[in-house]
Amino acid sequence: MLTAENSSISPGTVFAHVDFGLGNRLRALGSLIAFANGSGRALVVIWESNAHLNASFFELFSYENNLIVIENFGSDILWPWCNSDEDPNCLETSAYNLIAKENPDRTHPSKFYIPNSVGLNVYIKSAYFISSAYSVTSQPTVPFAPTNVYIRMLRFASQVERIVAEFMPEGIEEMIGVHVRGLAVEEERKEANGTERAIDEYGASNLNTTNYWRRQTTSDAFIDRMKLFDSSVHFFVASDSEAHLVVLEKQFPGRIHHISCGECGQPRDTKCVQYAVADLFLLSQCKSLLGSYYSSFSEVATRMGSGESLLAGRDFP
Repeated sequence: MLTAENSSISPGTVFAHVDFGLGNRLRALGSLIAFANGSGRALVVIWESNAHLNASFFELFSYENNLIVIENFGSDILWPWCNSDEDPNCLETSAYNLIAKENPDRTHPSKFYIPNSVGLNVYIKSAYFISSAYSVTSQPTVPFAPTNVYIRMLRFASQVERIVAEFMPEGIEEMIGVHVRGLAVEEERKEANGTERAIDEYGASNLNTTNYWRRQTTSDAFIDRMKLFDSSVHFFVASDSEAHLVVLEKQFPGRIHHISCGECGQPRDTKCVQYAVADLFLLSQCKSLLGSYYSSFSEVATRMGSGESLLAGRDFP
């Protein structure tokens, strides 16, 4: 095993264990790619399918990204899993878990910073942007911030590329992107025990906070702001609900463009998530974005795009 005395033989490894939904995973991954590349370490991505996102990495992104991806870390492994008394590999591994449910004593992600004194290898489980000496800034609105650049560099799986090619409207670069995140967490789940599962995944307090902000970012919150644009302006809209699309199409007839995914199944399963990745890309191609506050999806769409965004629930109405 490598020690501090001979660590120059290897640059060490960053194990980027990303969790929760698509936006959460991508912002964490982008910031950890920035840390790995900036510190000269190899990168291993841990991307497990679960109730938050039931799609493998390579069903969404191309093998041509040349990333090493572990898709099963072990659901029976409990935190803290790295004990140097039992496993000598842990002597040179600094491990951090920022998932509150698994590690109630975590440092809050907004205050977490990867210290310069970390071990040769670094394991981080996160659903959040990770600050380090190499992230430069956490701001989604800075187009050339390393995290945002690395997210934009990810190449899509062929299934996603086909969706983009089918639904990209002509002149999208002059459109305003709109992301409506107004569906309560329980309503996303087409199952009888949706509320119980939502509480189990989010915790009651976090669930209440999430649902509060989603009530602030329904389609109704966007209408007055969209009316400020000239009548010649078109909108590309991504929404978590068909009903919100109908509302906006009635308000702005002939000016709303969107992906039609039909019945793709459960919203967090593979087919629906592939459409969601395509939505992210198409939003990022717009001139600017009207997004939803408290949504990592809106955040990542901003990171992938021009950086110009306003958020319903914060900047308007």
